[in-house]
Amino acid sequence: MDPAASLHTENRRLLVRREQELLLELPAVNVDLVMLMGRNTVTTAALVCCMQHGIPVVLTSRMGRFYGRMEPPGGDAVRLQQAQFAAQADAALNLALARHFVHGKLANAARTLAAYARHRRAQAGAAAVQAALLQLRDLRGRIKTAPDLDTLRGLEGAGAAAYFGAWRHWLAPTWTFGAREQQAGRDPINALLDLGYTPAVPRGGRADPGARAHALAGAPACGQIRPHGAGLRPDGGVPRGGGPGAAHLCLNGGLLPEDFIERGGVYTLTPAAVKRFIRAIEVRLNTERQPPEGAGAELQDLRRLIDAQVRRLAQVYRSGDAGLYAPAVFR
Repeated sequence: MDPAASLHTENRRLLVRREQELLLELPAVNVDLVMLMGRNTVTTAALVCCMQHGIPVVLTSRMGRFYGRMEPPGGDAVRLQQAQFAAQADAALNLALARHFVHGKLANAARTLAAYARHRRAQAGAAAVQAALLQLRDLRGRIKTAPDLDTLRGLEGAGAAAYFGAWRHWLAPTWTFGAREQQAGRDPINALLDLGYTPAVPRGGRADPGARAHALAGAPACGQIRPHGAGLRPDGGVPRGGGPGAAHLCLNGGLLPEDFIERGGVYTLTPAAVKRFIRAIEVRLNTERQPPEGAGAELQDLRRLIDAQVRRLAQVYRSGDAGLYAPAVFR
């Protein structure tokens, strides 16, 4: 992120330097992804090293707006991507996958709200939060009978409105959070959510439940989780998640309203706050937790769990059988 920093390579190692100071040194074989956020530099030799070791290089703005991605060619990736794009023309498969995606999103939203509600019963808005939980349950019950993608989009949108509306009751009065808006940053919370999970969406793109790109293409929130690891293209159909980590940081004081800068009605985070946000998300990704239902009893970190979901999705595209995929609904 540091505009004065630059990426170099020596002896199959990647080095980050600021002038003559060495900030970081890692063997290339230990690196999953390189993200250049903002106006920093990278040498051609470092790019070649990354390509030789299968390391994608992602370029974004300082606030995470996705500019592009460089990566080496993969063996079976082309055939899998052809199957992935061909699946977009299969209406039945798309609808079945979209039902899985929306069910997983709404189910996990409800479980996240319920977990926080157990510790915040005495706070104002408890009745509204319970109403949101009931609404999420009702919406999940209507997913199986949704006849088309537009209906599923409506269910997903209603669920998102209920979910974020519940969080609004828990935020301190010093926070401003209107309706959830895409790519807007019209208030601090929306700006934080934008940073968390929208850099993967192509500029001007419109995502649907079956093709909503998560931050898997190189967003800060999941910078090391790659559908490319399974050969998929995230701009061609990968589900997106919600933003409980961002909301938690605002509730526990990890981020404060003064960490945001407002210019022309658009909010951005200070450079120091962006770094704290990324570190917090990395901690969350690396924290072991109970796996989703049906995934066994072994504790796993979130990165491994998402990787497993990406591999299941790749199986669906190869086979054309949506039954091979199940949403990860956490305990």
